[in-house]
Amino acid sequence: MAWYWEALIVLALVLVNGLFAAAEMSVVTARPGILEARKRGGDRGAAAALQLVAHRDRFLAAVQVGITLVGTLAAVYSGAHLAEPLAQALQRWTV
Repeated sequence: MAWYWEALIVLALVLVNGLFAAAEMSVVTARPGILEARKRGGDRGAAAALQLVAHRDRFLAAVQVGITLVGTLAAVYSGAHLAEPLAQALQRWTV
């Protein structure tokens, strides 16, 4: 597999990690009053968010597991597949 596909896989894993982090921050900073008003207006997403806010401990624990797993997978994959091409590219540079 070409190095750029492998780099793309690592980038995708980093983006998934970012999505987990964004989900975590959105639940931590959510304001229940605003969510409750939107729920009364018929917003199903606000109702789901209120459930997550009500059970933050379980949600945040699951998100942390996801962040750790994706980060570990990205590190293992990039170390195994990108170390050699990166080392060759860096050796071409003269300092």
